[in-house]
Amino acid sequence: MDLAELLLALNHTRVLRTPDGLIPTFTDIIAIFGRFFNMNIGEAANLSRRIRERDEKSKFLDTLTKTINGLS
Repeated sequence: MDLAELLLALNHTRVLRTPDGLIPTFTDIIAIFGRFFNMNIGEAANLSRRIRERDEKSKFLDTLTKTINGLS
């Protein structure tokens, strides 16, 4: 779920692009990163729904922020 949360944030900020400059769908992003990491991340619609239903939607992103802010 941590990776899915990060990928959903990247998708919604529109920072990822295909080689021809297009913005990939969340489904495409999940598939690409799943192949890259050689793992089944899950179904995009289900992952998106599960994150949106959580009380703390940005749990992993908050952890990343705290970690980076704590660097010296």
